[in-house]
Amino acid sequence: MSEATAAAFCDGCGRPAAECAGCRWEYDPPHFCSQCGVRMAVNVSPNGWKARCKTHGEITRG
Repeated sequence: MSEATAAAFCDGCGRPAAECAGCRWEYDPPHFCSQCGVRMAVNVSPNGWKARCKTHGEITRG
């Protein structure tokens, strides 16, 4: 997923981006896909995190 793509959904709560001012703390991994709003599977390790949407694939940090 590219940074240039505008998020349609909040990745902290899954609500439409227009209804949420961005509730996720910057150090927490995203729990919802910013493209479709579906809850993602998240794996956290000491080196970072990986989040995977069934439709849009994996997002990695760390």
